[in-house]
Amino acid sequence: MKTKKRAIFSRSIHLMVTPVDKGFSCSVVGDNKENMTEDEYDLCNTIARGMIKLSNDNPNKVYSEGIEALSEDHKNKDSNIVDFLEFLKVRTLKSFN
Repeated sequence: MKTKKRAIFSRSIHLMVTPVDKGFSCSVVGDNKENMTEDEYDLCNTIARGMIKLSNDNPNKVYSEGIEALSEDHKNKDSNIVDFLEFLKVRTLKSFN
């Protein structure tokens, strides 16, 4: 199991949320571009940058969503993995039709 977790983390972009004097700071910490395809990297990097922008632009909304997500996590123990690459393929195909 530890090997599987290491493989997942080696193909990821890591975000760090850190408390600071007047709130918090968000940043990208791990950037493992060499372990992903270009499409995977673009997808993960874009989502990470969007999460940082959203948390900086609207921290109260992000905090409220976090509270809601924690509540939902306690109700539903199932994994919430979304295949965004498949989602983008379907969305791209629909835009051509």
